[in-house]
Amino acid sequence: MKIAWIVPRNRQCGICLYAAKYETALASAVTLVICDPGEFVRDRTSFAAKIRGCDCAHIQYEPSFFFARGRDFYPSMCRAIPGKKVTTLHEVYRTIPGVFPRQDISGFLPVKKVRQMAWDLRHPHWAAFAKHAADSFFADAILVHARFHCGILEDKGVDISRISVIPVPMKAQQPWIAKPIVPGEIVTLGATGFINPLYDYDLLLKTLERLEMPWRFVWVGGVRRDDDASLMRYLQAEIDKRSWSRRFTVTGLAFGEERDKLLANVQIFCALFKDRSSSESLADAISAHKYIVATRIPLTEELVSQEPLAILADPDADKMAARIRQIISDEPLRRSLDHGCAAYCERFSVEACSRSVVEVYERLLST
Repeated sequence: MKIAWIVPRNRQCGICLYAAKYETALASAVTLVICDPGEFVRDRTSFAAKIRGCDCAHIQYEPSFFFARGRDFYPSMCRAIPGKKVTTLHEVYRTIPGVFPRQDISGFLPVKKVRQMAWDLRHPHWAAFAKHAADSFFADAILVHARFHCGILEDKGVDISRISVIPVPMKAQQPWIAKPIVPGEIVTLGATGFINPLYDYDLLLKTLERLEMPWRFVWVGGVRRDDDASLMRYLQAEIDKRSWSRRFTVTGLAFGEERDKLLANVQIFCALFKDRSSSESLADAISAHKYIVATRIPLTEELVSQEPLAILADPDADKMAARIRQIISDEPLRRSLDHGCAAYCERFSVEACSRSVVEVYERLLST
């Protein structure tokens, strides 16, 4: 079986890291022809020749991957791909965090139309997402990471019969093990990923203020987009205001083995998301068997419904601090979290998820 595997190359983002997890595992079952979407824009003839003879194409979808010179080329690329197409959706929102919902735009018809056009110009990637969804992303099969994504997509007009749920695959556990938690000793808390507005930094800072115990915090990551530089400046100013420069560290961008080693030193992982549909950083924490305290959002609620691998709390600093203290003081709870992570990692290992993806290909090609 020959698969056109369409994902950007040499781009440091969660989706590309996700795709890289699969490439080695899938290579034992199928032949991957790896294509950067930009190849379609640069030379359509060469792109067509590269994917010729492939049984189907598998597209890793993020709207910004398919924009060139301000124009959306995703529909034309899909129409140019012969045969069956599989699309993996990585971010699925009912409403876009921090953006006024397009469906709530009001006014008399001409005014409403103008406002909608202005919204589309201001948010071209999300406008494209809505248009692609109305056409079921031009895909014969759609993969998502969580069950709750299915209802959101159905409401957006996607053909629900095309959707399969395959969670973000878990990496093999790394050999670096964090120091055991000992009540009364300094505990190392942390998080990983790019500095981004979907993480609740204010909640994190207030939670740390309420811990009343020796701690240090490590953010394994840094700023990737220029748009997020102001958020990093705000975070650094808050750290300085609290005189936490020796307790709170932002490592800067880290990838691969370097990131894994830094994450290994974290004992309690703080997944304090405001609103997130999928998270490579959370998958890394589960893979590394961290003790996870997380905000209660659809993703984390779905995860803990499958295995007891995290402690959830409402976005309240007192409640979040109490959960952290509970993890530190309760050894049976820590054992339960260990077992939950181990069971989840076995169930959704890269190898197991790769088998599920191949089954999607086989089912699609048999029809």
